[in-house]
Amino acid sequence: MFTLDGKEYDETKLDDKGKVAFNNVKQLTEKRSELAVELERVQVLIGYYSTMVKDNIPLEDSKPKKVTK
Repeated sequence: MFTLDGKEYDETKLDDKGKVAFNNVKQLTEKRSELAVELERVQVLIGYYSTMVKDNIPLEDSKPKKVTK
């Protein structure tokens, strides 16, 4: 059984094209979930490495530069 647009259906009653489409939707939905987890990991790592970069900027480079005219 699967739900589509709020209604339940029996996937065993689908014709061959419907079964292929159903399996594709199922696989793509799983892939989307995997990618969402991977994106979260990437965002955490970007934050971590950005902090490392900030922590390793020499103090002289973080001071505002004096403008001379």
